[in-house]
Amino acid sequence: MCDEKRRMYEKRKNILIAVMAAVIIGLVIAIIALSARRSADLSSTGEPSVGEGSEAIPAMAEIHVPEYTGRHVSANEVIKLKDYTLGEIWVPVYTNIPASRIDTSSIRTKKGLKYYVEDGETISTLGIDVSVHQGEIDWEKVKAAGVDFAMIRLGYRGYESGDILLDKNFEQNIEGAIAAGLDVGVYFFSQATTIEEALEEAEFTLSYLEGYDISYPVVFDWEVIGESEARTDSISVETLTDCAVAFMEEVKAAGYRPMLYSNIKTALLKFDLGRLADYPLWIAEYNYKPSFYYDFEIWQYTAEGEIDGIDHEVDINLCFRGKTGD
Repeated sequence: MCDEKRRMYEKRKNILIAVMAAVIIGLVIAIIALSARRSADLSSTGEPSVGEGSEAIPAMAEIHVPEYTGRHVSANEVIKLKDYTLGEIWVPVYTNIPASRIDTSSIRTKKGLKYYVEDGETISTLGIDVSVHQGEIDWEKVKAAGVDFAMIRLGYRGYESGDILLDKNFEQNIEGAIAAGLDVGVYFFSQATTIEEALEEAEFTLSYLEGYDISYPVVFDWEVIGESEARTDSISVETLTDCAVAFMEEVKAAGYRPMLYSNIKTALLKFDLGRLADYPLWIAEYNYKPSFYYDFEIWQYTAEGEIDGIDHEVDINLCFRGKTGD
């Protein structure tokens, strides 16, 4: 009788051990699967940063519309984008905005720098945009490297504090660039959330331009931050477009040429481009050739440029027809 009980006890113990082992193995497998899924999610959103913010430029846009002929396009014609988080996105084509007339087959690359030709002659100008992040710049070397113009960050609004600050290197950058013979424009990195804040940014910008020969645009540069602390993350399309118009109209009234800076994703999904059709566009798209459908004047084609006279990576831009507005 004791031997029988012992055998039953051992049998039950072995069953319990087997069950516990199966449970532990199942938990380990579940943890590994969850970790892999999270890693995949993180890698799929590891998007490249743009300008001063953390927003990403989407992959090459596929344009599924006919070549622009001056007519209104039908509502079933769309711009197709590949988004890192949403996959394929279709954006209806605006009927009141002219399409780009740039012949991308006329874009050339020489020693890593791009230029645009027409009838066998280069009609574009090459530019950089800089801020304190580029450090001390030897502008004479920059000019000798073939750079024609510089877009210089004048200031910015903090995305957490909302405070407006002057770029620490603004004055030395704009004075150095002008002294070296470069044409200059300026940009303000906005995080405006109201029309009043946008006007405050414009007035701040204009207050620092007196005495400088500004031959390129004064630019409204608003970018999505995507951080939990960013005060701008919940701004509506209507309000953001109001801010852009307010800033650029103030600049225009002061006698300067306004411009909007954006990347493809923000331009198509965060701005009401129909209301901004009268303002020139500076588009950021880090591809071999631009694919942005609508008309634009300046193309920022890399954030990893190397220019003699600058020790850090720098954004490089192509202005397709010389000085904008010519």
